[in-house]
Amino acid sequence: MENNIVFYDFDNTLYNGDSMYDFFIHVHGKPKFYMLFLIFILKEVFLNNRILSPSKESFLNTMRADISPSVLKEHAVSFFRKNKNKINRTAKKDIMTYKNKSYKTMILTASLDIWVKPFADFLKMELISTAYKIDDNNNIIVLSNTKGERKTKEVKRIIKDGKYKEIVAYGDSKSDLCLKEVTTRFYYREY
Repeated sequence: MENNIVFYDFDNTLYNGDSMYDFFIHVHGKPKFYMLFLIFILKEVFLNNRILSPSKESFLNTMRADISPSVLKEHAVSFFRKNKNKINRTAKKDIMTYKNKSYKTMILTASLDIWVKPFADFLKMELISTAYKIDDNNNIIVLSNTKGERKTKEVKRIIKDGKYKEIVAYGDSKSDLCLKEVTTRFYYREY
C-alpha cells in the first residue's frame, strides 16, 4: 500500500529541455516554428500589449496553426519516440527507486497532457497537467495553468486525506518553490 508520494515537475526536471517548444519544433520544423513564434510575439506586442506576460493560450493557438487535436496527438506519439532519450537518466533511476519503495509517483506540470502523457505512460506515472478545452472554433482555452500556487493546490487536493507520510517534490523554477510549504522534502534543481 502506498503511503508516500513523490511529485516531479516535467520541464527541466524530468525532461531535459522545454517540452512545449520542443514539441512544436517537432510538429512544424524549426523554420516554421520560428516564423510562428515571431507572429506570436508581434500579436502579443501590437494587438494585446502583453510582452511582459504573454498569454499561454495565445502561444498554444498560434503554434497549433489550425492542426486538429487528433493530428496533434499523432505528433505527440512521434515526439515521444524521438525525445524519450531526453528523460533525465538520474531522475528516471530515482523514480524507479521510489517505486521500489512503494511511493506513488506523479508528474505535476504546466505543460499540456497532449505531449506529456506518452512520457507519463512510459514511466508509469500519474499525470496532472494544465487543464484546457477545445472550444467550438477549435481554439485551445486554458482553464487552469498548473504552475506555482496551482501546483500547491493540486498537491493539497491529493494529500488532503492525510494518508501520505512522506510527500516529496522535485522542481526547477521559482514558481515551484511554493511546493516547499506542502511537502516533507523538496528538491530544487536536483537534476
